[in-house]
Amino acid sequence: MTVVDIDQLVEQQLSTGKIDPRAAEQKSNETPTAKPINDDQNAIASTNFKKEAHFETEKLEFKMLKKLRFYLEGLVKHGGSDLHIKSTSLIRGRINGEMVPLSSEVLSHADGLQLAKEVLKSRFEELVENKSVDFNYKLDDKYRFRGNMFFQTDGISAVFRVIPVDIPSMKDLKLPSSIEKFCHLKRGLA
Repeated sequence: MTVVDIDQLVEQQLSTGKIDPRAAEQKSNETPTAKPINDDQNAIASTNFKKEAHFETEKLEFKMLKKLRFYLEGLVKHGGSDLHIKSTSLIRGRINGEMVPLSSEVLSHADGLQLAKEVLKSRFEELVENKSVDFNYKLDDKYRFRGNMFFQTDGISAVFRVIPVDIPSMKDLKLPSSIEKFCHLKRGLA
């Protein structure tokens, strides 16, 4: 894929007002492919994760959180709605309804694991047990995100969805006033 850096996205969006999704569709030689995992490898991986589920948060360096902050701020700055992070894959964002690579960086399996530990902290064990966990993520009291981390065959993946801080009014949404009456019903099928 032709990789679009966040700085290039800014310039492209400022100059044209939109992103050309075709620019991100050309395959890169650096994009890794997922390898099939057999049951023995899966059992070993599961055992290793269980051993790593107990760790001390004081020992975390939070290097991955700095990267996450960079991508989330860039996503919000460009009006994006979702950030998709997947081990052994490019980091992508949904901007103007199109999935666009945000960097040429490929997240390693170890980086995905480290990100999960740094974001989830004490809830990392829940991820290991349930193979998926939903959470809220706040960035400097300015931005809020709904997040989900989960296991895939090639490692840990995460999706962050932007939650608007300012809730739009009925007028902003251009909904008829008759709809607003339903919002105030205390009983019934609404």
